[in-house]
Amino acid sequence: MPRNAATTFSITNVSRIAEVSARRLAYWDSIGLVKPSVEHAHGKGSRRFYSFQDIAEAKIVGRLQDCGLSLQRIRRSFDFIRSLRIPICDLAIVSDGETIYVCNSEDVIVDTLKGGQILLTLVVADMLRELEAAASDREREPSESTQGCPIDTGEETGTDAGGRYPGETDRS
Repeated sequence: MPRNAATTFSITNVSRIAEVSARRLAYWDSIGLVKPSVEHAHGKGSRRFYSFQDIAEAKIVGRLQDCGLSLQRIRRSFDFIRSLRIPICDLAIVSDGETIYVCNSEDVIVDTLKGGQILLTLVVADMLRELEAAASDREREPSESTQGCPIDTGEETGTDAGGRYPGETDRS
C-alpha cells in the first residue's frame, strides 16, 4: 500500500501491521509518544485513526523498546526527530542500545539524545576510490626518483657528508 496521507488505519490495523499491541498503542497515545494524527480518541469508546507515518513511528518505537531502550529515551529522541520536521519515513534510525542516532544523508549522523550532536562519518569505500584516483593521477606524473637523487650534504640535518655531527668521531 502506498504512503498516502488520505489512507487511514484503525488501532486494530495498526496493531497488526506494526506488530504492537493495541494496549501499547493506547498507552503511547496517552503519554504523547505515538499519537494518531488523523483522528484522536475523544473519550472512552471513541476510535483512533492513524496515518501510514504513525504506523512507521509505532513500528520504530516498538523495535527500539524491544531492544531494551527505555520509553524515556525513545520519547526524548522522538521529540528531537519531530523537531527536524523531516518525515520519519525519510530517515534512517540507528541505535547502539544506549542512544538513538538519526541519519538523513550518508554524511550526517546525529545523536538525538545529546541535543543533536553531529557525528563524523567516513565512508571508507568512497575514500578508497578518491585515494585510487589520486594515486593513478600521481603515476602519470614523472616521479622524483627518475629525476635523480639529491646528495645529502648534511646542511639540513647539521651533519657532515658522512652523517656525523660536528665533533663526532668515527666509532669503527
